[in-house]
Amino acid sequence: MLLKLLWIEEEHHVAFGFKTPFYDLCAGSSGENLVKEYHVDSTYRTNRAGCELFGVIANINGAGFPVAYLYFKHVADSPTFERNCKIPSLTEFFGTLRQEGINPTFMFSDKDASEIQAIRNVWGNSCGKLCIWHLKQAVDRGLARGRALDIIYDVNEAMQEFVFVLPDFLPNRVPGSQLATKNQRDAIITMMGEHSCRHPIFNCLRSDLLQDEFQVMATQIHQRCAYEMYTFCRENDLDDAWAYLYRNWYSYCWWRKWARSSSMQVPNAKTTMMIESHWRVLKRNHLHHYNRPRLDLLTYLMFDYCQDLVGSYQQKLVMRRDTFSWEREFVSAWNRHVRQATDVPRDGYISDLAQWVCNCPLFYQSKFLICKHLVRQSGRGPIAVFQYYIKRRTESPFIVMQDMSDPAYRNNNRPGDLPDSIITNVNDSDGDEGSIDENQTRRRRRRSTNTTNNNRIRQRTNNTHPSFNTTSPDITPDHPINNLSPTLSDQMYSPTPAHTITPVHPINNVSPTLSDRVYSPAPAHTITPDHPINNLSPTLSDQMYSPPPVNNLFPPLNSSSPPPSTPTDLPTNPILENHSDRASRTEVSMQELYQRLRQRDQEEEALRRRLLEISRQNEDDYREEERLVGVYSESVPRQQFQVFQDTHGPTREAYLDTLIRFRRRRTQPRTYRDYDPFLRHV
Repeated sequence: MLLKLLWIEEEHHVAFGFKTPFYDLCAGSSGENLVKEYHVDSTYRTNRAGCELFGVIANINGAGFPVAYLYFKHVADSPTFERNCKIPSLTEFFGTLRQEGINPTFMFSDKDASEIQAIRNVWGNSCGKLCIWHLKQAVDRGLARGRALDIIYDVNEAMQEFVFVLPDFLPNRVPGSQLATKNQRDAIITMMGEHSCRHPIFNCLRSDLLQDEFQVMATQIHQRCAYEMYTFCRENDLDDAWAYLYRNWYSYCWWRKWARSSSMQVPNAKTTMMIESHWRVLKRNHLHHYNRPRLDLLTYLMFDYCQDLVGSYQQKLVMRRDTFSWEREFVSAWNRHVRQATDVPRDGYISDLAQWVCNCPLFYQSKFLICKHLVRQSGRGPIAVFQYYIKRRTESPFIVMQDMSDPAYRNNNRPGDLPDSIITNVNDSDGDEGSIDENQTRRRRRRSTNTTNNNRIRQRTNNTHPSFNTTSPDITPDHPINNLSPTLSDQMYSPTPAHTITPVHPINNVSPTLSDRVYSPAPAHTITPDHPINNLSPTLSDQMYSPPPVNNLFPPLNSSSPPPSTPTDLPTNPILENHSDRASRTEVSMQELYQRLRQRDQEEEALRRRLLEISRQNEDDYREEERLVGVYSESVPRQQFQVFQDTHGPTREAYLDTLIRFRRRRTQPRTYRDYDPFLRHV
């Protein structure tokens, strides 16, 4: 059922928004299970109408579930397209989400100006967060391109914001020159990644900070990070790079969009990976058969994808029959820290287990906010999947681990349950079919790469000869074959006397004459009092059981006659009977010894001949290798042959396997995802 959120039809643009089954689930969440993180992004080339598709993904326990979608299409291009078309539409779309109960603490997006401005218009400045991956990509591109003619950098404004900025450090490079080298760009990107993870709680180890105290510490972190970047640029004479970094990233208006320290709570995510993965699964697993389908078909496919996610939600959150991928990664990271924490020096770092904070750098830079100091202080050893329920929070304590074997454990760590009308559409009867993750969906929906072999296998499976089917059919009262006519039942069951006959079997209702034909050649059946054959005529019973009983074939023995005796005059061997004789035992032992020696000599001779044969085969193979290498050097380009010569042993086998699979490929052309160092010169 399609649930419309809004419809916008203006002179230059049209927009249509609708929600998914997870919308009411997130809007009705509260308390500890309140959904606080959302991701928004757009994608192109998904439909025939040319609409841009926006999606809002909710971060529920570390996994992404779609909440709402928006189709947007501008009718006519305009110089003020974003200000007049996209930003108002997104603002109204987000406003509708807010009215319906979606109030995120963090809304992640890439560096799209319209998305950032719309989030700011609806939820304020502190809600919008930039994806760190897109941030690093933008910084690398900005520092790699040539210097513009006019650099927008106000040194007086920078000096007012940062006291350490000097007036003589101004952009002075030649226009068109690169702002920073590759090594310098990598160092700057690494520093910015470390700056984005800092937070006042990680420094003071206090979660009860007041708003004024938090603002003071957050300002200190901003000043310290900007000073480190300014010092690096000044030491490496990167004046133009500092101008770019200050104008686009380290000024306060941009700093609060990508730094953790700008908000009191700490988001679990750093990137928009969830919604990027959502688009990838939608396009590769659900749209691979359709080249820009119509909007109605695209909407149907997206709701079909939501049905898969409903099954995943039921299996992994409600019934806990499966786990998310991040939970398995957390267990691996925990066990790795357990091995590292066997003998951990204190190193001057302070950790607080109750608040789950540590002031070591690895703690706030880690993906799950864990370090070896906290792992050691917790006293837990290696853990396993399904042993603990791991809950990630945006407030201290940031990690809560609940023992699932504890009788007090309750599985209520979710925003709610889906309606029964939605769950009934998902077959989760056996616990395996409903557990649908990304890899299972890809295996189920991916187009086959060899249709000829698949058709051949399918034909061979369907054309199985009936003689191989040795399983007897199970006949039940409601079996459709029970309603057939007696004549047809006679024809079907008369050639198979091995069938088990029960009182409800359809053959019990046939005529006595037919019963004679059926049961007369099979006297081996077990006859019970309620067996239907007992109701036959006496004449037939006499004919069937007329042979005398088995006991009458042999007369009984006379009890007075003595039993047969064993002859006692047999010749005896005194050597065999005398088991204590030492000579006999020694002879037997020597015989076994010589047999073993002779057997080993035969095995040694066979092994020697085999080694000689293997040596001759190796010599032949080495000569064949020289010949094939010579032929291969003349068949491939010189650069490719050099790659071949650089490989040895298993690496050469991997090289040949890669080349063979590539040359046999008959599917889509190569893309940047198929890059392989062995195929650079092919």
